[in-house]
Amino acid sequence: MPAMFATTEHGQEFPPAAMAALIRFTGREPAQRTTLYARVPPALVAWKDALPLAALELTPLRRRASATKVGAKADASTGAEE
Repeated sequence: MPAMFATTEHGQEFPPAAMAALIRFTGREPAQRTTLYARVPPALVAWKDALPLAALELTPLRRRASATKVGAKADASTGAEE
């Protein structure tokens, strides 16, 4: 079954500033952490200076030959029956 949202126009990226605003809206303070869950010193926090996200470039889907069609062609060339 194909994914229902495979051709959606909504991106999955969320700008860092919007993420911080959402976190603050919930009454919490955003914090960057290390892999050991220690707080990152304020001078090294990366998300505050993040560049804006690039615009999404949506390209049309290209159709591929399905596995059954490819298999049928291979069987036809060898004379094998399915």
